[in-house]
Amino acid sequence: VVSDQLYSNVLKAEIPFYVYVTSWDHPPKFTRFLKHGVKYLVWGEGMREDLIDLHGINEDNIKVVGSSQFSNLHEYLATENYEKPEKTSKYIYYIATCGYPLILNQELSVIRKLSEILYSVDPLVKILFRPYPLFGDQGEYDELSALKNIVFDAYDPQSKKVFFNEDDILHKYDRIQNAEAVFHLGTTMGLEAAFFDVPVYC
Repeated sequence: VVSDQLYSNVLKAEIPFYVYVTSWDHPPKFTRFLKHGVKYLVWGEGMREDLIDLHGINEDNIKVVGSSQFSNLHEYLATENYEKPEKTSKYIYYIATCGYPLILNQELSVIRKLSEILYSVDPLVKILFRPYPLFGDQGEYDELSALKNIVFDAYDPQSKKVFFNEDDILHKYDRIQNAEAVFHLGTTMGLEAAFFDVPVYC
């Protein structure tokens, strides 16, 4: 909830106020969870416990409703689309995880090391690198362009009004299922990848 004024107006008008916690990592990541006049909708029991333990939210004000994000994955896996086509090239799918500049440099060092090790094992296998979507200016990743075995995943959520449309979601799942392995430092996409028949390294 980013607007104190909106929160105040809703309370004064006595309008029922629900907040959907949109990701498993939001309770530990964010410090601002309102304690009064709001009911929370969460993915599962673990998130419910996080709100109680980390933010002192009354358990009566939290309802487990499931994850809307995983409904797309459920539908995808239930269709005939879930067939591995013949691969034309081998790649490791690296999903950028860090949305904060202060820890981005640490992630870049992990990627450089992975690139070096992979190149020494098999120079023909590429790292398909998926930039973190909240970085509008991808200049943060310029140094990776110089590495011989890194290719940037071609998607651009910043140019659209919708953050991820249906084509983006299908693109993501296709990339995951055709990878030799998926690497990440702790992201929801890594959880999604675990539903595919592909090794996932966190």
